[in-house]
Amino acid sequence: VFVEGTVNGDVYCAGESVTINGTVNGDVICAASSITVGGTVNGDVRIAGSDVTLEGVVTGNALVGGSTVTNKEASLLEGDMTVGAEDLTLNGVFGRDVLIGAGVAALDGAVGRNVSAHTEKFSLGDSASIDGDLWYKATTRSGASDAVVAGDTTFERAESADTTSADVSGAILGILGFMFLAILGVLVMPRFVH
Repeated sequence: VFVEGTVNGDVYCAGESVTINGTVNGDVICAASSITVGGTVNGDVRIAGSDVTLEGVVTGNALVGGSTVTNKEASLLEGDMTVGAEDLTLNGVFGRDVLIGAGVAALDGAVGRNVSAHTEKFSLGDSASIDGDLWYKATTRSGASDAVVAGDTTFERAESADTTSADVSGAILGILGFMFLAILGVLVMPRFVH
């Protein structure tokens, strides 16, 4: 599935590969093996896939689930980000809160409010900036960097990598299950959905 140009309304899609390079004046709800959002979404994004890449502009909130999730440096998310992934890389700009459930998570972007992360391993890059608080639970404390956290930083040690993996896997499966059911409902009953 390839979306270019301007779509005035919501986009519901499923397929092997989904690429959104145009402008969507509405929400995007998609599930695919590979998903790339490179255009502008004037609404919310709810996507699930094996490989998910965000490199465009989203004016609303994002709910993302995937095995590998990458947020590129040029990306802008004006709302909240809720993400579940095994391997997560967050660059770019996030206007509000970021909620993370991941195996390995690296944050090297700018966050307008708070970050909450439940991971096995969490790291802040030198370019990371958080205008609010940082709370994270991991098996080890994040190493030193030049990151800036304006509020409080709270670290909780996870009991073991196995316990954290189970918690993160459960969160990812929950997000993916919700996304699957939502898309299935839209595809099966399209006349009831506006």
